[in-house]
Amino acid sequence: ELFWSTLTEPQISANKSFWFRLKTDGKWHTYKVMKKAEGKWSGTLKLLRLDMGGAGDAIEVDWVRLYGR
Repeated sequence: ELFWSTLTEPQISANKSFWFRLKTDGKWHTYKVMKKAEGKWSGTLKLLRLDMGGAGDAIEVDWVRLYGR
């Protein structure tokens, strides 16, 4: 799940989040997650939080890249 906050809405909440599916085969993968600017997904990004896996899962992230419009 990906959570975000903006300068105008700095609190993290469930209504500022969305899910995307991860592959569970133990291999490295590249994910391209896209979200249109709409509703609360607009404005200047302040914080980005990725919640992946569950309790006890080993998750490794090599890099994250953010693109503008």
